[in-house]
Amino acid sequence: MMSGQNRTQKFFVYLPPPKNMFKSPIDNSDLDLAPLKALFNYWQKIRGERDMPAKADFSPAAVPKLLPYIALFEVEENPRRYRTRLVGSKITEIFGLNITGAYTDERPEFDEFMKRQSWLVENKTPYLYIDSLEWINKEYLHYKGLGLPFSDDMENVNFIMYGVFNYSPDTR
Repeated sequence: MMSGQNRTQKFFVYLPPPKNMFKSPIDNSDLDLAPLKALFNYWQKIRGERDMPAKADFSPAAVPKLLPYIALFEVEENPRRYRTRLVGSKITEIFGLNITGAYTDERPEFDEFMKRQSWLVENKTPYLYIDSLEWINKEYLHYKGLGLPFSDDMENVNFIMYGVFNYSPDTR
């Protein structure tokens, strides 16, 4: 838990279906936001013929404009937990908190997110997630997230990269 924050305080709540959408497998035609498409194409490029790229294949210098929208989670096993290694500045701005260094199971509002993390680890394939958040004392936020698996042993997912981009439903 981050100092100065009450564990039970919620900054936002997930809206129930049908406000959200989960899709996998995905291809370029599913990605209508240019940054999502750029991140997915880069992931495919560094993956090559493998099922997943290794974390070492990722070069921040190759996608500098996307870095503020990227979050990286390390997958730990026995027990399985997800540790936040990096959260881009725009993601911190979008969600109103920085969880760098925290485990997702330490935040009760991340229960649904953890289910998607587990799905990605088990299925080893990218997914697209579209959702809206209802903010406390704020307007709704619409966002699209791209979950991308990474594997250092080419068998097990040990890192997950997310690209998270907010959008206006009227202007996408």
